[in-house]
Amino acid sequence: DEGKVSWDDPVTRHLPWFQLRDPFVTREVTLRDLLSHRTGVGAAYNGYVTVDRHEIVRRTRYLEPVRPFRTRYDYSNIMYSTAGEAGAAAGGKPWEQLLEERILRPLGMLETTTDVSRFFDSTRFTRCFYCPLPAEPVSITHAKSGVDVAMPHVLRDGTVKPIPWQSYDNAVSAGSVISNATEMAEWLKLLVGEGRHGGRQLIRAETFREMFRPQSILDPTGWIAMVDELSPSTHFWSYGLGWRMNDYRGRKIVWHTGGIVGFLAYVGVIPEERLGIAILSNGDLGYELVPQALALRIADLHIGAPVRDWSAELLAKMRADQERQAAAEAQLLAARKTGTRPSRPLADFAGEYRSDLYGRTVVTVEGANLAFRIVDGAAGTLEHWHDDLFALRMNSTTPGRYFTTFETDVRGQIVRMNVAGLGTFER
Repeated sequence: DEGKVSWDDPVTRHLPWFQLRDPFVTREVTLRDLLSHRTGVGAAYNGYVTVDRHEIVRRTRYLEPVRPFRTRYDYSNIMYSTAGEAGAAAGGKPWEQLLEERILRPLGMLETTTDVSRFFDSTRFTRCFYCPLPAEPVSITHAKSGVDVAMPHVLRDGTVKPIPWQSYDNAVSAGSVISNATEMAEWLKLLVGEGRHGGRQLIRAETFREMFRPQSILDPTGWIAMVDELSPSTHFWSYGLGWRMNDYRGRKIVWHTGGIVGFLAYVGVIPEERLGIAILSNGDLGYELVPQALALRIADLHIGAPVRDWSAELLAKMRADQERQAAAEAQLLAARKTGTRPSRPLADFAGEYRSDLYGRTVVTVEGANLAFRIVDGAAGTLEHWHDDLFALRMNSTTPGRYFTTFETDVRGQIVRMNVAGLGTFER
């Protein structure tokens, strides 16, 4: 509204040092491209390191594109971090300060924050998504005195368990707001009011409406495809500027989900009904279906449509997907060779490696396995799988499995480590 920044500004107008791998894309990419996820860069490597936000954005120059520029939607938290840094540069203040001054205070959202350390001491939360867990177990009793805060929960081996919070500092403008139901209601009033709140027009209506216009075609995949398969009245899926949108029973719904491990959130608006919905959950089944099912139930009730049991229908879809995953896992385990060992002593694989994205990484021998540690971030165990193949499991709330191989040069010396899903680390 002040004219300091435009949706179609080149990113380099505000961040002259910003680069992507392709010089043409670096020159042409705009804030609109970042906010509609069409840069062709989709990686979220920030979840493995603790370096600061400026360094996270600087390292995007090393990311391999997943597809050509502006050809389709590919979700990228890193590009949202970049947009946040561009906004901070245009506003002359850190993104968190702009958020507080321009959004939270005018809406009276005085308890809302982006700072996990307001609730827990730094020894009680993980420094990044895949960073090692705190040395001691963490529960709600370890929250700072006088703080009323929810604990994240996950489903593990059929049991719901609380886990520590995760910090999201190095990608904070990609969605790290910590709030509550009371204050989220104020945010909904702004959304339903098209930028108007408490009798004041805080954002020009035309500026606001641009966020809700389709920018990229969204091809339903993953859990969104499960919703799409059950929604015959839905004819389009698209992405605006920070918002997913589709039609449902003749209405346009503008919405977004999000989460960190153990927490899920949904915010949605049906503009013509002047209905806003915010759903906050401290449970995580590995899918974003619980808030979605509840949001659709609320929409049905409000519209006066026949009520469907979205929870039961999406649960059936989720279980079918879990069965497919279990079958694939069984096939993988059946193909694992037994009785093999690496072609050389474990000590030969140990040493220091380096990646442009992740920085210094150390591999050491610990008992019968290799230990993997990004100096500024994640750590885990490289378990021998078979032959010279290893499986990396992170020491985090989301261990995963990253198959790892090592390459040799003509002298037979190990020169690099390839970690599926992360990339190449040079020795």
